[in-house]
Amino acid sequence: LGFKGVCLVFTIGRNKEAIDASGGNGAVVLTVSDRTGESGEPITALTMTGGALARVYTSADEPTLTLELGSADVKLDTGALGEVLNHVNSLDEEITVTVEPIDENQLSMEQQIALNQEKVSMVISATMTCGNTTISDFGRGTVTVSIPFTVKAPATIEEHSLWYIADNGTMEELSYEYVDGRMVTVMEHFSEYVILHNCEHEWKDATCTDPKTCGKCGETEGEPLGHKWTDATCTTPKTCSVCGETEGEALDHKWNDATCTEPKTCSVCGETEGEALGHKWNDATCTEPKTCSV
Repeated sequence: LGFKGVCLVFTIGRNKEAIDASGGNGAVVLTVSDRTGESGEPITALTMTGGALARVYTSADEPTLTLELGSADVKLDTGALGEVLNHVNSLDEEITVTVEPIDENQLSMEQQIALNQEKVSMVISATMTCGNTTISDFGRGTVTVSIPFTVKAPATIEEHSLWYIADNGTMEELSYEYVDGRMVTVMEHFSEYVILHNCEHEWKDATCTDPKTCGKCGETEGEPLGHKWTDATCTTPKTCSVCGETEGEALDHKWNDATCTEPKTCSVCGETEGEALGHKWNDATCTEPKTCSV
């Protein structure tokens, strides 16, 4: 159960001290040590026996049970404890509570369609089993779930909402409090839940390579502008006139040799190099003027 099968099993004997330490007020808290398994992943499930749960239920007039996992804290009130006990057939029967983040692709097709246009920050699966029976409804009881959730700046917690999502894609918004980095909500049943980011976008203009983008959540709109290329020249490669990005190499000069009156000259751009060669004069004769031999 949970990540990589990590699960702790609590039995009546191992919980006796925790239950007795409640001082008779019935507020029993079971904490999973450092909340992580050997792999470092958070522990997402806890299993106890029906006998352990019965001991909690009979410890006070209005008992509560809080399970502190790596993935969430789960607090069952008196009504929820009683509803769960209604499903217990023996003291040795195992009751497992699992709260874990899951991928969107693990949801039903209807759920995925309902979330198609949403910015999903987290999907949470909350389940409880008693033997081979899945318990999803807690009757008149409630379960308070506290989920670690880090808001990535510059987004704010106010931009996030928590929703119950049914198998058929129907969604219902839940109220929550944000306390010490945790989203705390009251659930009447276990199912799938999603945290949505309803961002008040702060748009950055599109560039040659990136579409219009929200600086807070990363959502995009439209398409990149694309480069506006100017052709390569003898000395510069093909270059975007907007962002300055280059592609390929410069063409290099196509030199014409220097002449008597012109230096070495590029036939493409007209750039020159060096000096003109100068004339090589032959002296004038009786019949010919002074003449360049080149």
